[in-house]
Amino acid sequence: MAYPKFKPIVDEVITLMGQVAGSAVQTYSEPLVKIAINRIFSYLSNKRKWDHLWGWQNGTIGVDGKLTSNITGIQTYLDVAIIRDKQTKRIITMPVEAEHLDVTGSTPTYRTILPWNDPAAETRYFQFWPIGTTGAVEIFCGFRPDEFSGDDDVVPMPRDLIVLGAVWFMLADDGTNPASADKYQGLFDISYQDIISRNNAQPIGHGSGMYDGRTVRIQ
Repeated sequence: MAYPKFKPIVDEVITLMGQVAGSAVQTYSEPLVKIAINRIFSYLSNKRKWDHLWGWQNGTIGVDGKLTSNITGIQTYLDVAIIRDKQTKRIITMPVEAEHLDVTGSTPTYRTILPWNDPAAETRYFQFWPIGTTGAVEIFCGFRPDEFSGDDDVVPMPRDLIVLGAVWFMLADDGTNPASADKYQGLFDISYQDIISRNNAQPIGHGSGMYDGRTVRIQ
C-alpha cells in the first residue's frame, strides 16, 4: 500500500477531532492540524531508525577538511549514523575528546561536528581530521522532508500512526478532554508496537545482524 498524501490525513484528523466531546472542531483550523502532523512525523522519525527513511549518499572531503558539497535530505547532524571511507570501507569515527587535533596520516581518521557559527554547519555538518587529507566517503543517513504543506505531499509513515498521533498531540495541547487524549495516546502506542513487532519479525539474511545484544557479521 502506498504511503498517504497530506490532504487526506488533514481531513481525517479534523473529522476525528470533531467527534471528541468538549472540543470545538471549528477552532482546529487546517494550519493547526498541519503543525500537529509535522510534529508527529518528526517525533516518529526521531523515535527509531525507519528502514525506508535511511540510505546512503556519497561525499568528497576537500582540502579544508570539510565536504565539498552538502549532505542532502537531512535535518541535523544527528540524522547521520555512519560515515566511511569509500575505498577502504573503514568507518570514520567521532573522537572521545580532542585526540583528533594531533592525528596525522594521509586518510581521514576522525570526524567532529562543525561549530554552530561555521557557515557550513547547517549543510555539511562535519570537520574531518587530519585536515588536508582528501577522499571520497559514503554517508549513511536518515532522509526526511523539511515540512509537509502541499495537499499532494507524500507522508512516508503508516497512516494510522500519523493520524492517531496528530489527534493525540492536539488533544493533549487542548486540555479540555484528558480522557480522550489518553485514549488516542493508547491507540497510537498500540499501533506503534504492532508495526514494530511486525517489522522485527522479518528474517535477517546474510550480512550484519544482532545476536545476544551485539552486532555481528554473518559469513
